[in-house]
Amino acid sequence: MTIDVYVMEASSPCRAVLLLCKELKLDINVKTMGKGDLKSQDYLKINPRQTVPAICDSGYCLNESRSIMRYLVTKYAKKDTLYPKDPKIRGKVDSMLDFDACSLFATIRQYVSPVFEGKGVNKQFERQLWLNFEYLENVFSDNKFVCGDNMTIADLSIGAGTLVVQLTTYDMTQFPNVRKYMEALASLPYWHEINAPFYKMRDNIKSKAAN
Repeated sequence: MTIDVYVMEASSPCRAVLLLCKELKLDINVKTMGKGDLKSQDYLKINPRQTVPAICDSGYCLNESRSIMRYLVTKYAKKDTLYPKDPKIRGKVDSMLDFDACSLFATIRQYVSPVFEGKGVNKQFERQLWLNFEYLENVFSDNKFVCGDNMTIADLSIGAGTLVVQLTTYDMTQFPNVRKYMEALASLPYWHEINAPFYKMRDNIKSKAAN
């Protein structure tokens, strides 16, 4: 059965879900949404919160990217490395997903949001952004991925969100472990395909800023 996946393709949470769908080799029907589509009566039945991503799987509809990822990997993964059944390891994955949602991506979004209006970054969030990346830098001093040597759904979420910093001139050279981690994710065979809409948006924004 094909899963309907509702997205705005450049969106970080949407890209995280699409990355997972590729990793799991799921049969999906991608429905690209515009802002007006989110308020349609049909979509309100799927997600009354009028946000993306959302999925419908045989009549079961779910929103919020990290909840979608937990659901998909629990139902469809053939191995449990992406979201381990061991409660201690799964606890770490959930902890990193929460760190991403509540601190890392939340800060990135606040830091970058003025850029979409043709303005500079919100420097009020620069210190918190540094603290978040410094935390990850220390995590990667011992681990290849955020929860150890195996990639998990937390990596797909964190990786998709961290790309957004490329909309700015933020200096990532101060975090060599984070850069190495992002390079490892970029080697995934589907990484550039799924992130292509973001790269196109990034290049358009930077081109406008240069003119």
